Amino acid sequence: MFKKSIPPSVVALALTAVASAGEPVAPAPAATSAGDIFLGANAREDAWYSYLGTNYAFNGDKSADGVILHSMFGYGGYEYDTLLGGVEADLTEFDFGLGYQWVLPAHRLSLIGAYNWVDHDLSGNPTDIANNDSEGESSGFKAKLDVWNTDVADYLYGGTATYSTANDDYWSRVLVARNLGSFFVGPEFIAQGNEEYEELRAGLALAGVKLGCADLGVSVGYAWADPDQGTDDQDSLYGTLHISFEY
Repeated sequence: MFKKSIPPSVVALALTAVASAGEPVAPAPAATSAGDIFLGANAREDAWYSYLGTNYAFNGDKSADGVILHSMFGYGGYEYDTLLGGVEADLTEFDFGLGYQWVLPAHRLSLIGAYNWVDHDLSGNPTDIANNDSEGESSGFKAKLDVWNTDVADYLYGGTATYSTANDDYWSRVLVARNLGSFFVGPEFIAQGNEEYEELRAGLALAGVKLGCADLGVSVGYAWADPDQGTDDQDSLYGTLHISFEY
């Protein structure tokens, strides 16, 4: 969904939100839960991203094998400087797809195929905009894989990986978190990029915090980016917030 003209900072934000939205961060839901609504935000230097979406199990039980529906809307912004001035941008995107979940003896696995639409609305120096191949709308097919353990008495561990044919974007995250009773704490590692850039992240995640009917997760850490355009160093701190509600 992004090309080399987009600074890695915003790529990190957008892909993090898309790939992690709706991931399990707590024990398997009750049999009466058919789906969840999720929302959240990411922020780092010169970029931000927010999202809202839902997952729904057609069999009415998201803790069992079955077909699932996934949809998400995202909106954010970013900017980067160049010798000619720079670019400011608004980012809008939408995912809609179907998949299947398998509940195995010790793990839960899901695979989703989705239509992915993205729009980058750029403003700034005309030459910089002309050099940015992501200006305007693009779309493609996105595959999303989730694998998480189901017995979280001691640890929650697993990961998410996505790939989109829109500019060959990829995103992957691994989390290993210790169960401390009312929440989980542990390191997260993220690798992402496309044919034009690479970025690595490492941070500390807090997951599975219960706030009434909501499930809360946050993380903070540092990102090492390999920018292809712009004059600023793209390495910086990052922070994320994710909230989900079962229904």
